[in-house]
Amino acid sequence: MIRRLGAVLAMLSVLVLAPALALSAVSSDVVLSGPAPVRIWTSQAAMEKGQDLLAASAAPDVAALAALLACEVAPGTRATVTRAESSYAWDAEVAEGPQRGCRGVVGPRDFKTEADLAPRPPAEERPAAPARPAPAQRSDQWMVLWYQFYILANDRRARTTWSRVAAWETTSECDTARRRLTEADDREINEILDRFEVFSRALRGRLTMTHTPREYGLDLELSNLTREGRRTAHLEVRSYCFPASHNPQH
Repeated sequence: MIRRLGAVLAMLSVLVLAPALALSAVSSDVVLSGPAPVRIWTSQAAMEKGQDLLAASAAPDVAALAALLACEVAPGTRATVTRAESSYAWDAEVAEGPQRGCRGVVGPRDFKTEADLAPRPPAEERPAAPARPAPAQRSDQWMVLWYQFYILANDRRARTTWSRVAAWETTSECDTARRRLTEADDREINEILDRFEVFSRALRGRLTMTHTPREYGLDLELSNLTREGRRTAHLEVRSYCFPASHNPQH
């Protein structure tokens, strides 16, 4: 069970948000997505300032916004992205079209990978009951579903935590449970955050949450607009199936 992230509260001032795999620095070919136009920002700071301008007014100052942009492209434009060091943002380079070669920064919800775009098989029927608890004497053939929580706070400090979810008799049952995470809606995501005490219930109403499905997981952005500006934390939730004898925390 994840302990309530009191340390993160100090990191974010007003937010309480609670994969230990290293993030890959390898570039990926992606398709930029979202409402038109897709904005490529000059930096993470510029992106956050621009998002504040867009949130504050339906008609933001055009000159102020333009000063923060590297370029704008149409949804569906191909690009190459690389995870920015110690940041939830991604370094991007436009790979086609009039803005080809434009470089800047995008958020994790501004693109889709090949895995995201690949057609998914029909969802399997969900079991009527929760996963059966493992017996007291569990053999190594049982598979245990784990969630890995990786949080990057507003001050760029990172933290990784693991939590055991449930045990299953077969690998296929565990893999089915893994896929359910990518299909979770807002209600189910809030239930996950509550169950593992990722952030306190008292602050839920103050937070703005957006999520993007990833392969066997989710990317979430949790933010709050305060007098000092927008406080944002990036949370990645990934699911893994391990034999009962293996504990990824060790």
